[in-house]
Amino acid sequence: MINVFRICFVCVALIPSVTIAQSWDGIGTFNGYAQHLAVDSVNNVLYIGGGFNLIDEELVVQGLCRYDGQTISNIKPNTNLAPFGNNFMTIEAMAFYNGNLYVASHSIKNHGSIEGAPISTQIARFDGENWESVFPEVLNCRSMKVLGDKLYLFSLWYPNSGNDPEFLWEYDGVNLDSFLYESPNEPWAFPQTFGNLHDIIEYDNGYVVAGDMVFNLFYEVPPPYGKDIYFWDGESAVNTNFNGGFMSNSGAPNNVELRTMAWYNGELYVGGYFSAFGNVQGASLVKKGGNNLWYAINNVQGAGFPSGIGIHRLLVFENLLWIVGRLSNFYPEPGQAPTPISEIAIWDGENVFSPSPDVFVDFSQIFDIVPFQNTVYIAGSFSFINVSPITSVARFTGDIPGVNTSVSTFAPPPDFNIHPNPTSSHLTLTGSALLPGSELKVFNVAGQQVYSEVLPYAHETHTLDARRFGPAGLYLLHLNTPGHTPVVKKVVVQE
Repeated sequence: MINVFRICFVCVALIPSVTIAQSWDGIGTFNGYAQHLAVDSVNNVLYIGGGFNLIDEELVVQGLCRYDGQTISNIKPNTNLAPFGNNFMTIEAMAFYNGNLYVASHSIKNHGSIEGAPISTQIARFDGENWESVFPEVLNCRSMKVLGDKLYLFSLWYPNSGNDPEFLWEYDGVNLDSFLYESPNEPWAFPQTFGNLHDIIEYDNGYVVAGDMVFNLFYEVPPPYGKDIYFWDGESAVNTNFNGGFMSNSGAPNNVELRTMAWYNGELYVGGYFSAFGNVQGASLVKKGGNNLWYAINNVQGAGFPSGIGIHRLLVFENLLWIVGRLSNFYPEPGQAPTPISEIAIWDGENVFSPSPDVFVDFSQIFDIVPFQNTVYIAGSFSFINVSPITSVARFTGDIPGVNTSVSTFAPPPDFNIHPNPTSSHLTLTGSALLPGSELKVFNVAGQQVYSEVLPYAHETHTLDARRFGPAGLYLLHLNTPGHTPVVKKVVVQE
């Protein structure tokens, strides 16, 4: 342990302008990497998943833990776990949906249990009390995403598996359906090809889906172009190329991997691993333009993030676009010297800058970022921030240059109140969270969505007829305000 510290300390000493007073705090010492974060906003819990089995040298876990803002613990309290020798229980995908935690891991299936519960599938579900096997038809799940009232599962398909490829699964809380592929009537032209999806986002009465599906898995797109991004109507298996698609500067699409998408200031942004495509060179973060053109984020060809780096996740928080991954330098203009960026950057619509002068070292990269308890939390593979030993998970506690976002001086997060509660008929919502574009959803105790609407303009008050929710009982009101953590309230409807 001493030798590791000395090596990393030397690395830090070689980096210029390192600031000791840093803006990131660790929440615990993980003996591996953290890759996924999921927030239970009702119970105010952050779930952490990845490749680790020991925290703070004493808490034994299975690649998965929970954090309430102060303490890290196993998912089930008082669970007595035994580590699988030197093997890590790696969580490969994770999402919190309709009051349940969903995780995917071949390690779970291979070991046959998680926290003592027998698991026979790659995907397991935790309802707050018990684990159970779910979705046996999904043989390979690489990522998950909650979008609207659906949970989407993304799979990786290998052409020699003997099964038809299934790239995308949609779960509405009751039924699981697969989409985006119809078996061709001819043999594969490229049997060594493969496909993978990473993200989905709403777009123009449908969806944009992105990933790394190389060569001509879809026959209407001739080689050498890959169909790494396309439009889907949300129902059929028919899909079309989106905004010209992507390709690498070698003319082949197998160097393109689209990882993440986000809407920011009314524009669609796409990040991942790619070196060049269309009209943009040397950029791994772009936004959609017109006439099938893509633009580096400052609209200048040849500027942006250089090839060889990767964007893992985009997050809109406090009206800024947060960018995390394996970052290095940002080129503001063609031919200009690069601006140092250390694994996390911010785009405000005009400029790219670091949220703090802190330096992540020891072969670092960040895999995920989420808002939790009015700040951002990151998960990744890092052992030091500046000279402080911080591993795998950290929260931001500082000020963004030019933007007042420190934890201690945050403006109060958007909130709303409900009255009367309980109610037998109508209820009234009041508060700062009633903003244009805010999406109101109501769920029953079974996790089924029973009502939704989008607020088209700012409201001082908003009235709902609670009798439209269903029979008397307990309901959860989710208000998703753009750029902020969802606010959740409980309401009781009486006879």
